[in-house]
Amino acid sequence: MTDGLFHKPLAALTPEDVRRIAREEIAGHVADRHTRKAKAVKPGLEGFEKFWSIWTRKVGRGAAEKAWLRIGPGPLLESRILAAAQAQVNAYESEWARTKRQYQPHPATWLNQKRWLDQIESGVKAPREPEPRKREVEPMGQLVTPEMKKQMRLDYEARTGKKLL
Repeated sequence: MTDGLFHKPLAALTPEDVRRIAREEIAGHVADRHTRKAKAVKPGLEGFEKFWSIWTRKVGRGAAEKAWLRIGPGPLLESRILAAAQAQVNAYESEWARTKRQYQPHPATWLNQKRWLDQIESGVKAPREPEPRKREVEPMGQLVTPEMKKQMRLDYEARTGKKLL
């Protein structure tokens, strides 16, 4: 509709022509936005997309893509990486979820360190906090260990000369 308008010199365009061009441009952009196809995957990253969908910690995608391209896996290595990633996610998911993914490697780190070669440990559990020492609670609400109690008794006996039972 505006084909003939683009061949006119800029000074020859009327304000109505400019408005019409603007409306058509806006309508074209809106139409393009609704008819756009899914973003094409960059060459060499088809396997990475599968890896990214498997790995549950979604951070540092750009660094992970660079690591993937640096590895440049062929079909055999790609299948091994994907299988190992899935196996590790299955094995460690409960531990990683419990620690809020604090100990799950970033995807780029996992790839750069060739962690697909790692052996999966069976029965992995997060370290527990040590048991607190048992203490006696005195009536005053103070915490006194048996060693402290013995030392206090010896100090009292030394000061007063009286023997406690």
